[in-house]
Amino acid sequence: MSAFRKIYLAREAYTLHGLALIGVRAALGVDSLRGSPFNVQRSLHVPNLTRDEVLDLFAQYQADSGQAIEPAVVERVFEVTRGQPGLVGWFGELLTEKYNPAPEETIGLTQWERVYMLACQVEPAGARAGGALRAAAGAHDGDAGAVRAVG
Repeated sequence: MSAFRKIYLAREAYTLHGLALIGVRAALGVDSLRGSPFNVQRSLHVPNLTRDEVLDLFAQYQADSGQAIEPAVVERVFEVTRGQPGLVGWFGELLTEKYNPAPEETIGLTQWERVYMLACQVEPAGARAGGALRAAAGAHDGDAGAVRAVG
């Protein structure tokens, strides 16, 4: 972040016209009581996705890829993220790309549980935001306990 701050302060010497950091503040590592580290800030309100929009996103993936996803997995993605677009997309990427060992097989709850645990404890963004992710998602005691038991 300090490198971007230096560029901002010496902006006449650079051809950079803009910079956008998009995501959950805690996950980006820019969570600050004073606001933006650049002292310039414009918040863009991006509403959470509805359950139907999350279902539609995963239906589009299934239609495009041919890989089935159990409806319970999509429900869990929505429940855990509460439809936050960045988190929905991140979990979608983890489920369908990074931790998708067999694209010809259905993505089920067992795979979801593994991906969720890895997201909260192993993934760089998740390791920083794991607590915030669980808090933002309003995780039930059983969810947090399951993650602790695995890890």
